[in-house]
Amino acid sequence: MKINKKYLVFTLCIVWIISIYIFNKYDFISLTIEIMKGYLDSNKVEIMAIFVLLWIVRLPILLPGFTLIILGGTLFGTINGFLLSMVGMVLSETLVYVIARVFSNWGIKNLIKKKYDYVEPLIKKYNFRFLALGIACPIAPTDAICFLASSLGLSYIKYILTIIISNIPIIAIYSYMGISYKESSLSVIILCLSISVLALYTMKIWNGLKTNYL
Repeated sequence: MKINKKYLVFTLCIVWIISIYIFNKYDFISLTIEIMKGYLDSNKVEIMAIFVLLWIVRLPILLPGFTLIILGGTLFGTINGFLLSMVGMVLSETLVYVIARVFSNWGIKNLIKKKYDYVEPLIKKYNFRFLALGIACPIAPTDAICFLASSLGLSYIKYILTIIISNIPIIAIYSYMGISYKESSLSVIILCLSISVLALYTMKIWNGLKTNYL
């Protein structure tokens, strides 16, 4: 049975909201965060360095970026969490860019192209605009798009600026979500709904482009 991805995203958001409400009601989140912050107060520089390092190695260990952004907002506050996540994101995607340029003729590119055969033609057609969509859309293979865009000769400046600009609203929302659960459950619900609307909108564009190609 084929699962509608729009309904899947909506369902996951509802589950997320309910989970946060339950954890917050029984102080599970607060207790865990207080323990982490107690350790952070005496090891702030080390924890920040480890946090950025996690961004750099997140691809090999299959760690989703949004979890790191929320963690950053929770541990370091909205502004510091935003800045650290942005630094980590830039370093992570810079590594992808370097690997793509150095190993563009190796088998890894062919494997990605075989799995996502529609991506390269769309990058060639829409250039950095397709890269921006790939970053914003939750069902897009973001890192594969970054890799192929880099291997196709997109300049580093255009590549990294597209990543930074496209990620600003996403990182800002998730960073704020990291602390908003303590202030108001309503704030979390509004943020989740905002993310859902953005996700559904970008998914509609993504599926339209993909369908037109296929």
